[in-house]
Amino acid sequence: MEIVLRFAAIASDVAIARRPLSRAAVGRPLPAHRSRYEALLRDPDRHVVIVEDDAGDPAGMGVLAEDRTGPLHDLPAARLSHVVVERHRRGQGAGRSLIGAAAAFAEQIGAEHVVAGVVPASREGNRFFARLGFVPLAIHRVASLSLLRRNLAVPEMTIDFKVGEHREPDAGVA
Repeated sequence: MEIVLRFAAIASDVAIARRPLSRAAVGRPLPAHRSRYEALLRDPDRHVVIVEDDAGDPAGMGVLAEDRTGPLHDLPAARLSHVVVERHRRGQGAGRSLIGAAAAFAEQIGAEHVVAGVVPASREGNRFFARLGFVPLAIHRVASLSLLRRNLAVPEMTIDFKVGEHREPDAGVA
């Protein structure tokens, strides 16, 4: 567990460096990480992979899960997420080992694709995945609700989406 939390702290440092939240958090996992990563380690549908260097020291981490390439493509895929390689160990094969684990997992589950999550601002990470043949599939963007309300400049709307209910679309809509 402590190794996983160490990689969580590295990931937090990267996020903090890109979007300063609290410089005091650098080098420490955020408090919520422990419970989230404990749940992750117990999740039978997720597989935490730790790669080691030649001396047996942890060098990188990733999380594997069975997934689909997308809701409309619907092709089986292995998803590799939460990829973290210690900065001083980059270029030594840890990332390639994680991709190798993802490829082995894809074969095991009968998937012909591996989907990897890469932080868009990580030039180094994007170049690494591109060199291995990964191409962009989708770009997810995020915005806070308050920012959207301010930027849309429209009055608040209330719509009853009946959360949790599934409704088939009307077939005869022209």
